[in-house]
Amino acid sequence: MKKLSANKKLIIYKVAVIALALLFMFYPGVADKQPQIDSRVMVTSIGFDDYEDGKLMLTAVVTVPASGGTSGKETTASADGDTIGESIANLSRALGKNATLSHCGMVAFGRELCMRGIEREISYLVASGLISDGASVIAADGKAQELIDTAAGLSEAAAFSLGSFLSFAVENAQIPMMSLLRFASASESKGKSAYMPIIKMGPGGDQSGKGEQGGEQGGSQGGGQSGGQGGEQGEGSGGSGESGQSGGGQGQSSQGEEAQILSSDKTLIFKDYRAECEFDKDATMSITWQDSQSDRGLIKLDKFEFKGEDLGPFTFRMKKKGVKIKAKWNGDSPAVRVCVDAQLEIEDSHRLSEKQQEGYTEQELMMQMRKSLSEKFDKEILTGWEKAVENKVDPFKFGYNLYKKNPKTYERVFAADDDVFDVLRPETEIKLLII
Repeated sequence: MKKLSANKKLIIYKVAVIALALLFMFYPGVADKQPQIDSRVMVTSIGFDDYEDGKLMLTAVVTVPASGGTSGKETTASADGDTIGESIANLSRALGKNATLSHCGMVAFGRELCMRGIEREISYLVASGLISDGASVIAADGKAQELIDTAAGLSEAAAFSLGSFLSFAVENAQIPMMSLLRFASASESKGKSAYMPIIKMGPGGDQSGKGEQGGEQGGSQGGGQSGGQGGEQGEGSGGSGESGQSGGGQGQSSQGEEAQILSSDKTLIFKDYRAECEFDKDATMSITWQDSQSDRGLIKLDKFEFKGEDLGPFTFRMKKKGVKIKAKWNGDSPAVRVCVDAQLEIEDSHRLSEKQQEGYTEQELMMQMRKSLSEKFDKEILTGWEKAVENKVDPFKFGYNLYKKNPKTYERVFAADDDVFDVLRPETEIKLLII
Protein backbone atom coordinates (compact mmCIF):
# COMPACT_ATOMS: atom_id res chain seq x y z
CA MET A 1 0.00 0.00 0.00
CA LYS A 2 1.31 3.39 -0.95
CA LYS A 3 2.10 5.60 2.03
CA LEU A 4 0.82 9.19 2.25
CA SER A 5 3.38 11.90 2.01
CA ALA A 6 3.99 14.26 4.93
CA ASN A 7 2.37 17.16 3.05
CA LYS A 8 -0.82 15.19 2.36
CA LYS A 9 -1.03 14.14 6.01
CA LEU A 10 -0.65 17.75 7.09
CA ILE A 11 -3.45 18.83 4.73
CA ILE A 12 -5.77 16.11 6.08
CA TYR A 13 -5.02 17.14 9.66
CA LYS A 14 -5.74 20.81 8.87
CA VAL A 15 -9.06 19.95 7.18
CA ALA A 16 -10.07 17.81 10.18
CA VAL A 17 -9.22 20.58 12.66
CA ILE A 18 -11.13 23.20 10.62
CA ALA A 19 -14.17 20.89 10.34
CA LEU A 20 -14.12 20.26 14.09
CA ALA A 21 -13.86 23.98 14.82
CA LEU A 22 -16.80 24.71 12.53
CA LEU A 23 -18.82 21.99 14.24
CA PHE A 24 -18.22 23.55 17.65
CA MET A 25 -18.96 27.03 16.29
CA PHE A 26 -22.31 26.28 14.70
CA TYR A 27 -23.45 23.53 17.09
CA PRO A 28 -22.32 24.57 20.58
CA GLY A 29 -24.62 21.96 22.12
CA VAL A 30 -22.35 19.29 20.67
CA ALA A 31 -19.34 20.79 22.33
CA ASP A 32 -20.76 20.86 25.84
CA LYS A 33 -22.96 17.79 25.29
CA GLN A 34 -26.08 19.78 26.24
CA PRO A 35 -29.39 19.60 24.29
CA GLN A 36 -30.52 22.62 22.36
CA ILE A 37 -33.17 23.60 24.93
CA ASP A 38 -33.57 27.05 23.40
CA SER A 39 -34.98 25.54 20.19
CA ARG A 40 -38.21 24.21 21.70
CA VAL A 41 -40.98 24.92 24.19
CA MET A 42 -43.10 22.49 26.18
CA VAL A 43 -46.88 22.81 25.97
CA THR A 44 -48.62 21.82 29.22
CA SER A 45 -52.23 22.81 28.41
CA ILE A 46 -54.09 23.67 25.23
CA GLY A 47 -57.49 25.09 24.36
CA PHE A 48 -59.52 25.18 21.15
CA ASP A 49 -62.14 27.68 19.95
CA ASP A 50 -64.03 28.40 16.76
CA TYR A 51 -62.42 31.34 14.99
CA GLU A 52 -63.06 33.59 12.01
CA ASP A 53 -63.72 32.13 8.55
CA GLY A 54 -64.09 28.62 9.90
CA LYS A 55 -60.58 28.54 11.32
CA LEU A 56 -59.57 26.96 14.63
CA MET A 57 -57.96 29.02 17.39
CA LEU A 58 -55.33 27.22 19.45
CA THR A 59 -54.31 28.68 22.81
CA ALA A 60 -51.48 27.04 24.71
CA VAL A 61 -49.68 27.30 28.03
CA VAL A 62 -46.03 27.05 27.02
CA THR A 63 -42.92 26.62 29.12
CA VAL A 64 -39.49 27.49 27.79
CA PRO A 65 -36.98 25.18 29.53
CA ALA A 66 -34.07 27.03 31.10
CA SER A 67 -30.48 25.92 31.25
CA GLY A 68 -28.49 25.36 34.39
CA GLY A 69 -31.21 23.36 36.13
CA THR A 70 -33.45 26.37 36.72
CA SER A 71 -37.17 26.13 36.11
CA GLY A 72 -38.55 27.36 32.81
CA LYS A 73 -40.74 30.38 32.27
CA GLU A 74 -44.47 29.82 31.65
CA THR A 75 -46.72 32.00 29.52
CA THR A 76 -49.56 31.69 27.01
CA ALA A 77 -49.60 31.96 23.24
CA SER A 78 -52.24 31.66 20.51
CA ALA A 79 -52.33 30.84 16.81
CA ASP A 80 -55.04 29.95 14.32
CA GLY A 81 -55.24 27.58 11.39
CA ASP A 82 -57.59 25.54 9.25
CA THR A 83 -56.64 22.38 11.15
CA ILE A 84 -55.00 21.43 14.44
CA GLY A 85 -51.80 20.56 12.64
CA GLU A 86 -51.68 23.94 10.91
CA SER A 87 -52.46 25.74 14.19
CA ILE A 88 -49.57 23.96 15.94
CA ALA A 89 -47.24 24.77 13.06
CA ASN A 90 -48.31 28.44 13.16
CA LEU A 91 -47.79 28.48 16.93
CA SER A 92 -44.24 27.15 16.53
CA ARG A 93 -43.56 29.66 13.76
CA ALA A 94 -44.89 32.54 15.85
CA LEU A 95 -42.79 31.55 18.86
CA GLY A 96 -39.73 30.80 16.77
CA LYS A 97 -39.50 27.47 18.60
CA ASN A 98 -40.85 23.96 18.16
CA ALA A 99 -44.00 23.50 20.27
CA THR A 100 -44.13 19.93 21.55
CA LEU A 101 -47.34 18.48 23.06
CA SER A 102 -45.84 15.39 24.69
CA HIS A 103 -46.10 17.01 28.15
CA CYS A 104 -49.62 18.35 27.62
CA GLY A 105 -51.95 17.12 30.38
CA MET A 106 -55.12 19.11 29.69
CA VAL A 107 -57.25 19.95 26.65
CA ALA A 108 -60.01 22.57 26.94
CA PHE A 109 -62.79 23.18 24.43
CA GLY A 110 -64.77 26.40 24.15
CA ARG A 111 -68.54 26.16 24.53
CA GLU A 112 -69.29 27.38 21.00
CA LEU A 113 -66.95 24.79 19.54
CA CYS A 114 -68.59 22.08 21.65
CA MET A 115 -72.00 23.09 20.31
CA ARG A 116 -70.67 22.82 16.75
CA GLY A 117 -69.08 19.43 17.43
CA ILE A 118 -65.52 18.32 18.24
CA GLU A 119 -65.20 15.01 16.41
CA ARG A 120 -62.48 16.34 14.12
CA GLU A 121 -60.41 17.65 17.02
CA ILE A 122 -60.79 14.59 19.24
CA SER A 123 -60.07 12.18 16.38
CA TYR A 124 -56.93 14.07 15.39
CA LEU A 125 -55.55 14.22 18.93
CA VAL A 126 -56.15 10.52 19.54
CA ALA A 127 -54.82 9.34 16.17
CA SER A 128 -51.84 11.68 15.83
CA GLY A 129 -50.00 10.51 18.94
CA LEU A 130 -48.84 14.10 19.56
CA ILE A 131 -50.47 14.12 22.98
CA SER A 132 -51.01 11.47 25.65
CA ASP A 133 -54.46 9.88 25.35
CA GLY A 134 -54.61 10.08 29.15
CA ALA A 135 -54.76 13.89 29.06
CA SER A 136 -57.86 15.32 30.75
CA VAL A 137 -60.52 17.03 28.65
CA ILE A 138 -62.66 19.85 30.02
CA ALA A 139 -65.25 22.28 28.68
CA ALA A 140 -64.81 26.00 29.20
CA ASP A 141 -67.85 27.88 30.41
CA GLY A 142 -67.11 30.44 27.69
CA LYS A 143 -64.08 30.52 25.43
CA ALA A 144 -61.18 28.14 25.98
CA GLN A 145 -58.79 31.01 25.25
CA GLU A 146 -60.19 33.00 28.16
CA LEU A 147 -59.96 29.97 30.44
CA ILE A 148 -56.33 29.29 29.50
CA ASP A 149 -55.30 32.93 29.80
CA THR A 150 -57.05 33.35 33.15
CA ALA A 151 -55.60 30.10 34.46
CA ALA A 152 -52.14 31.37 33.59
CA GLY A 153 -52.89 34.29 35.90
CA LEU A 154 -53.16 32.06 38.95
CA SER A 155 -50.69 33.32 41.52
CA GLU A 156 -47.39 31.46 41.77
CA ALA A 157 -47.52 32.15 45.49
CA ALA A 158 -50.61 29.96 45.66
CA ALA A 159 -48.65 27.10 44.07
CA PHE A 160 -51.71 26.47 41.94
CA SER A 161 -52.47 25.78 38.30
CA LEU A 162 -55.09 24.06 36.22
CA GLY A 163 -52.90 20.98 36.17
CA SER A 164 -52.76 20.77 39.95
CA PHE A 165 -56.49 21.46 40.11
CA LEU A 166 -57.19 18.55 37.77
CA SER A 167 -55.00 16.26 39.87
CA PHE A 168 -56.87 17.38 42.97
CA ALA A 169 -60.22 16.86 41.24
CA VAL A 170 -59.34 13.28 40.32
CA GLU A 171 -57.93 12.32 43.71
CA ASN A 172 -59.81 14.40 46.27
CA ALA A 173 -62.90 16.12 44.88
CA GLN A 174 -66.32 14.98 43.74
CA ILE A 175 -65.72 16.09 40.16
CA PRO A 176 -66.11 13.46 37.42
CA MET A 177 -63.10 13.81 35.10
CA MET A 178 -62.75 12.44 31.59
CA SER A 179 -59.60 11.54 29.67
CA LEU A 180 -59.13 12.07 25.95
CA LEU A 181 -59.24 8.32 25.24
CA ARG A 182 -62.28 7.68 27.48
CA PHE A 183 -64.18 10.49 25.78
CA ALA A 184 -63.43 9.10 22.32
CA SER A 185 -64.30 5.56 23.41
CA ALA A 186 -67.62 6.62 24.98
CA SER A 187 -68.52 8.68 21.91
CA GLU A 188 -68.00 5.67 19.64
CA SER A 189 -69.89 3.14 21.79
CA LYS A 190 -73.64 2.43 21.87
CA GLY A 191 -75.48 5.61 22.77
CA LYS A 192 -72.53 7.73 21.55
CA SER A 193 -72.76 9.82 24.73
CA ALA A 194 -69.93 11.32 26.77
CA TYR A 195 -69.36 14.20 29.17
CA MET A 196 -66.88 16.84 30.25
CA PRO A 197 -66.70 18.85 33.47
CA ILE A 198 -67.38 22.55 32.92
CA ILE A 199 -64.72 24.80 34.42
CA LYS A 200 -65.53 28.45 35.00
CA MET A 201 -62.64 30.76 35.77
CA GLY A 202 -62.89 34.14 37.45
CA PRO A 203 -60.65 37.11 36.57
CA GLY A 204 -58.27 38.78 38.98
CA GLY A 205 -58.57 42.27 40.44
CA ASP A 206 -59.50 45.56 38.83
CA GLN A 207 -56.18 45.81 37.01
CA SER A 208 -56.22 42.26 35.69
CA GLY A 209 -57.60 43.37 32.34
CA LYS A 210 -54.32 45.09 31.48
CA GLY A 211 -52.81 41.81 30.44
CA GLU A 212 -55.54 41.25 27.89
CA GLN A 213 -55.19 44.80 26.65
CA GLY A 214 -51.46 44.35 26.24
CA GLY A 215 -51.97 41.08 24.42
CA GLU A 216 -54.21 42.78 21.88
CA GLN A 217 -51.61 45.48 21.35
CA GLY A 218 -48.98 42.85 20.76
CA GLY A 219 -51.23 40.99 18.33
CA SER A 220 -51.77 44.10 16.25
CA GLN A 221 -48.02 44.33 15.81
CA GLY A 222 -47.82 40.85 14.28
CA GLY A 223 -45.84 39.08 16.98
CA GLY A 224 -43.52 41.85 18.11
CA GLN A 225 -44.45 43.28 21.48
CA SER A 226 -46.33 40.54 23.33
CA GLY A 227 -48.42 41.71 26.22
CA GLY A 228 -47.84 45.48 26.29
CA GLN A 229 -48.51 46.63 29.84
CA GLY A 230 -49.50 43.29 31.26
CA GLY A 231 -47.44 40.83 29.24
CA GLU A 232 -43.87 40.28 28.14
CA GLN A 233 -41.66 40.70 25.12
CA GLY A 234 -42.93 38.35 22.40
CA GLU A 235 -40.51 35.88 20.90
CA GLY A 236 -42.53 35.35 17.75
CA SER A 237 -41.25 35.96 14.28
CA GLY A 238 -44.51 37.55 13.21
CA GLY A 239 -46.07 34.43 11.74
CA SER A 240 -49.60 35.50 12.67
CA GLY A 241 -51.28 38.36 14.49
CA GLU A 242 -52.49 36.05 17.24
CA SER A 243 -48.94 35.21 18.23
CA GLY A 244 -48.69 38.64 19.76
CA GLN A 245 -51.17 37.58 22.41
CA SER A 246 -48.43 35.52 24.01
CA GLY A 247 -48.09 36.61 27.60
CA GLY A 248 -51.39 38.46 27.80
CA GLY A 249 -52.71 35.92 30.30
CA GLN A 250 -49.65 36.32 32.48
CA GLY A 251 -50.47 39.98 32.97
CA GLN A 252 -53.82 39.10 34.51
CA SER A 253 -52.30 38.31 37.85
CA SER A 254 -49.09 40.33 37.72
CA GLN A 255 -50.90 43.58 38.46
CA GLY A 256 -54.22 42.37 39.85
CA GLU A 257 -55.51 39.92 42.39
CA GLU A 258 -55.33 36.17 42.01
CA ALA A 259 -57.53 34.50 39.43
CA GLN A 260 -59.73 31.72 40.73
CA ILE A 261 -61.91 28.80 39.69
CA LEU A 262 -65.49 29.96 40.27
CA SER A 263 -67.26 26.66 39.62
CA SER A 264 -66.53 23.11 38.53
CA ASP A 265 -69.65 21.23 39.61
CA LYS A 266 -71.50 21.09 36.28
CA THR A 267 -70.99 18.86 33.26
CA LEU A 268 -71.51 19.31 29.53
CA ILE A 269 -73.16 16.25 27.97
CA PHE A 270 -72.26 15.22 24.42
CA LYS A 271 -73.91 12.97 21.88
CA ASP A 272 -71.97 11.96 18.79
CA TYR A 273 -69.26 14.52 19.71
CA ARG A 274 -71.75 17.40 19.87
CA ALA A 275 -72.82 19.14 23.11
CA GLU A 276 -76.52 18.46 23.70
CA CYS A 277 -77.24 19.75 27.21
CA GLU A 278 -75.76 20.79 30.53
CA PHE A 279 -76.18 18.87 33.78
CA ASP A 280 -76.61 21.00 36.88
CA LYS A 281 -74.94 20.19 40.19
CA ASP A 282 -77.51 17.58 41.26
CA ALA A 283 -77.51 15.76 37.91
CA THR A 284 -73.71 15.89 37.83
CA MET A 285 -73.61 14.00 41.13
CA SER A 286 -75.40 11.17 39.33
CA ILE A 287 -72.40 10.91 37.01
CA THR A 288 -70.02 11.18 39.94
CA TRP A 289 -71.61 8.26 41.79
CA GLN A 290 -71.31 6.05 38.73
CA ASP A 291 -67.72 7.06 37.96
CA SER A 292 -65.43 4.56 39.64
CA GLN A 293 -62.52 7.00 39.38
CA SER A 294 -64.32 9.61 41.52
CA ASP A 295 -63.59 7.83 44.77
CA ARG A 296 -62.44 10.70 47.01
CA GLY A 297 -63.79 13.98 48.31
CA LEU A 298 -66.21 15.47 50.81
CA ILE A 299 -69.91 14.59 50.92
CA LYS A 300 -72.48 16.71 52.71
CA LEU A 301 -75.76 15.52 54.19
CA ASP A 302 -77.75 18.74 54.38
CA LYS A 303 -80.27 17.44 56.90
CA PHE A 304 -80.06 14.49 59.30
CA GLU A 305 -83.26 13.61 61.14
CA PHE A 306 -83.22 11.18 64.06
CA LYS A 307 -86.35 10.24 65.98
CA GLY A 308 -88.17 13.25 64.52
CA GLU A 309 -85.44 15.72 65.48
CA ASP A 310 -83.37 17.64 62.95
CA LEU A 311 -79.71 17.37 63.96
CA GLY A 312 -78.56 19.63 61.14
CA PRO A 313 -75.99 18.99 58.39
CA PHE A 314 -73.15 16.48 58.58
CA THR A 315 -70.00 16.16 56.48
CA PHE A 316 -68.29 12.94 55.42
CA ARG A 317 -65.01 12.17 53.73
CA MET A 318 -65.10 9.39 51.18
CA LYS A 319 -62.29 6.91 51.77
CA LYS A 320 -63.03 4.56 48.88
CA LYS A 321 -65.80 3.61 46.50
CA GLY A 322 -66.66 0.73 44.20
CA VAL A 323 -69.21 0.91 41.38
CA LYS A 324 -70.84 -1.80 39.28
CA ILE A 325 -73.47 -1.40 36.58
CA LYS A 326 -75.43 -4.66 36.44
CA ALA A 327 -77.39 -5.00 33.20
CA LYS A 328 -79.67 -7.92 32.33
CA TRP A 329 -82.58 -8.94 30.14
CA ASN A 330 -85.82 -10.42 31.44
CA GLY A 331 -87.01 -11.72 28.12
CA ASP A 332 -87.31 -8.54 26.06
CA SER A 333 -87.43 -6.29 29.11
CA PRO A 334 -84.13 -4.54 29.99
CA ALA A 335 -83.06 -3.95 33.58
CA VAL A 336 -80.11 -1.99 34.99
CA ARG A 337 -79.00 -1.81 38.61
CA VAL A 338 -76.45 0.73 39.81
CA CYS A 339 -74.50 -0.76 42.72
CA VAL A 340 -72.41 1.59 44.86
CA ASP A 341 -70.27 0.29 47.72
CA ALA A 342 -68.61 3.15 49.61
CA GLN A 343 -66.71 3.72 52.83
CA LEU A 344 -67.25 7.11 54.48
CA GLU A 345 -65.56 8.77 57.43
CA ILE A 346 -67.75 11.14 59.45
CA GLU A 347 -66.05 14.49 60.04
CA ASP A 348 -68.11 15.70 63.02
CA SER A 349 -69.00 12.55 64.96
CA HIS A 350 -68.67 14.47 68.24
CA ARG A 351 -72.03 16.06 67.53
CA LEU A 352 -73.69 12.68 68.05
CA SER A 353 -72.37 12.37 71.61
CA GLU A 354 -75.35 14.25 73.02
CA LYS A 355 -77.74 11.65 71.60
CA GLN A 356 -75.61 8.86 72.99
CA GLN A 357 -75.81 10.48 76.40
CA GLU A 358 -79.60 10.30 76.06
CA GLY A 359 -79.33 6.52 75.80
CA TYR A 360 -79.24 5.99 72.02
CA THR A 361 -76.53 3.63 70.82
CA GLU A 362 -73.97 4.35 68.12
CA GLN A 363 -75.42 1.51 66.09
CA GLU A 364 -78.87 3.16 66.05
CA LEU A 365 -77.42 6.50 65.01
CA MET A 366 -75.24 5.01 62.27
CA MET A 367 -78.12 2.92 60.91
CA GLN A 368 -80.30 6.00 60.49
CA MET A 369 -77.40 7.96 59.01
CA ARG A 370 -76.71 5.23 56.43
CA LYS A 371 -80.40 5.25 55.53
CA SER A 372 -80.43 9.02 55.04
CA LEU A 373 -77.27 8.93 52.91
CA SER A 374 -78.58 6.02 50.82
CA GLU A 375 -81.78 7.94 50.10
CA LYS A 376 -79.71 10.97 49.09
CA PHE A 377 -77.52 8.94 46.69
CA ASP A 378 -80.54 7.12 45.26
CA LYS A 379 -82.30 10.41 44.56
CA GLU A 380 -79.23 11.93 42.89
CA ILE A 381 -78.69 8.91 40.63
CA LEU A 382 -82.34 8.85 39.49
CA THR A 383 -82.35 12.64 39.02
CA GLY A 384 -79.47 12.28 36.58
CA TRP A 385 -81.30 9.58 34.63
CA GLU A 386 -84.43 11.74 34.39
CA LYS A 387 -82.28 14.52 32.92
CA ALA A 388 -80.76 11.99 30.51
CA VAL A 389 -84.21 10.80 29.39
CA GLU A 390 -85.31 14.38 28.85
CA ASN A 391 -82.39 15.08 26.50
CA LYS A 392 -81.99 11.57 24.99
CA VAL A 393 -78.39 11.21 26.14
CA ASP A 394 -76.78 8.33 28.01
CA PRO A 395 -73.55 9.43 29.75
CA PHE A 396 -74.02 6.53 32.20
CA LYS A 397 -73.65 3.98 29.35
CA PHE A 398 -76.72 1.97 30.42
CA GLY A 399 -77.49 1.18 26.78
CA TYR A 400 -73.90 0.09 26.20
CA ASN A 401 -74.03 -2.29 29.18
CA LEU A 402 -77.29 -3.78 27.91
CA TYR A 403 -75.74 -4.25 24.49
CA LYS A 404 -72.69 -5.98 25.97
CA LYS A 405 -74.94 -8.30 27.96
CA ASN A 406 -76.85 -9.53 24.91
CA PRO A 407 -76.18 -7.84 21.53
CA LYS A 408 -78.79 -9.87 19.64
CA THR A 409 -81.58 -9.05 22.07
CA TYR A 410 -80.55 -5.40 22.10
CA GLU A 411 -80.72 -5.16 18.31
CA ARG A 412 -84.07 -6.98 18.22
CA VAL A 413 -85.76 -4.88 20.93
CA PHE A 414 -84.37 -1.45 20.03
CA ALA A 415 -84.76 -0.15 16.50
CA ALA A 416 -82.60 2.81 17.55
CA ASP A 417 -80.39 3.53 20.55
CA ASP A 418 -82.80 6.21 21.76
CA ASP A 419 -85.50 3.58 22.34
CA VAL A 420 -83.80 2.65 25.60
CA PHE A 421 -85.10 5.88 27.18
CA ASP A 422 -88.72 4.81 26.68
CA VAL A 423 -88.55 1.55 28.61
CA LEU A 424 -85.69 1.72 31.11
CA ARG A 425 -85.78 2.96 34.69
CA PRO A 426 -82.63 1.99 36.59
CA GLU A 427 -82.62 0.69 40.14
CA THR A 428 -80.01 1.40 42.80
CA GLU A 429 -78.24 -0.64 45.44
CA ILE A 430 -76.31 1.46 47.94
CA LYS A 431 -74.02 -0.11 50.51
CA LEU A 432 -72.35 2.23 52.99
CA LEU A 433 -69.87 1.79 55.78
CA ILE A 434 -69.48 4.79 58.09
CA ILE A 435 -66.35 4.92 60.21
